[in-house]
Parts: sequence; C-alpha cells; structure tokens
Amino acid sequence: MRRLLHRKVDPEEQAKEWRRSINHEVRALERQIVSLERAEKKVQKDIKTMAKEGTRNEKAIRLLAKELVMSRNAKNRMHEGKAQLHSVQMQLQNQIALIKVTGVIKKSTEIMASIGDLVKIPELQENMFQLATEMERAGLVEEVVADGLSLTDAEGLDAQADAEVDKVIAEITEGVLEGAVDAPTAVPEPAAVAAPAAAAEEEEKANAMKARLESL
Repeated sequence: MRRLLHRKVDPEEQAKEWRRSINHEVRALERQIVSLERAEKKVQKDIKTMAKEGTRNEKAIRLLAKELVMSRNAKNRMHEGKAQLHSVQMQLQNQIALIKVTGVIKKSTEIMASIGDLVKIPELQENMFQLATEMERAGLVEEVVADGLSLTDAEGLDAQADAEVDKVIAEITEGVLEGAVDAPTAVPEPAAVAAPAAAAEEEEKANAMKARLESL
C-alpha cells in the first residue's frame, strides 16, 4: 500500500489515492483466492488418492482435510473483505464528490465502521491499519481500535474441527472412509505396519499445504 504520511496532497487527490490503494488490496485478495483454490484442488485429489489406498493413510487424510477447512475459512474471510473494500470504495467516491463542492474532507462514520471491520481480517490487517492512520490524520475517521480481532484458524477450528473435518472427508471421499475413524487400532494390520514411509510422505504433504496457507 502506498504511503501518504510524508507528503502533503490536496483532499481530492488524497481520497483518489486511497481508492487506488483499495483497488490494490482487492486485486491482492483475488490473487490469494485463486492461489488457495488451486492448492485446494490438489489437496482434494491427494485425499481421494489416499482414501482409495486404505485406512493406513487416515492420519494424513485428516491433516489434509483440516488444512482444507482452514483454506476455505480463509477464502470466506477474503470474500467478506472484498465486499467491505468495495463498500469503502463507494464511500470514498461519495467523499470525492463532496470535496469537489466543499474543498475539504468530511468525517465519515460509515468509512470508519468499514475500516474497523477490515482491520479484523488477518490478510488485510497491516495495510488497513496504515490506511486508517492516514485517514485519521486527514480527519476522515477517528482512531480505529483493533479490539475483538478475529480468531486464528487454529483457534476457530478447536470448537468445531472434528465435525468440519469429518464433513470434508465424507464430501471428498464420497463415503469411502465411512466408519474408518472408529476402526480398531489396538492390533495394526500388516499393511499399516509396512507403510511408515508412505504415511510420513503424506503427512509431509499436509504440512506443505499448511506452509502454503501461512505464506499467503
């Protein structure tokens, strides 16, 4: 995001610069959404493949399914963020129209509320704080406080992880693993004993997916 803190600009130019910054954030979210969708397709394919190989891959499948749930949650946040960003764009356009008449920036409770919501989205938080600071100094909004930030994916999954993960596994495997979660594990089958390397490889794939999510 471009910074305006160290150069003086007229109100209309500043509002237009904010709109360009918002456009930049929208495009960045769209790229992240596309990247997540591509990764999700590969993970779904891996889960289907492992499901056909049998329950010895159950742990790896659950890890991948959990990362898939996290990816979907992140994608939902990004779509919500896009909608909020578009709302701010429209409100800034109204500001530009007012500036043309009055010559000054007027305080906007609507923009302040929208920016307050946007700083709660982890993927946007840093840049939205910067934008909020610029808007505050220009007199468009009051101080934006980041109270009640969104839970991280890991925290959010704690309460509903098992149900969501089971749902995703059932959805992708079409029932191939139904009942596998509760299967007896006291006496491992020969196949399970013989495949530690394969299980480790699949777990590594799950960890790689997690790393991709964290890098976005």
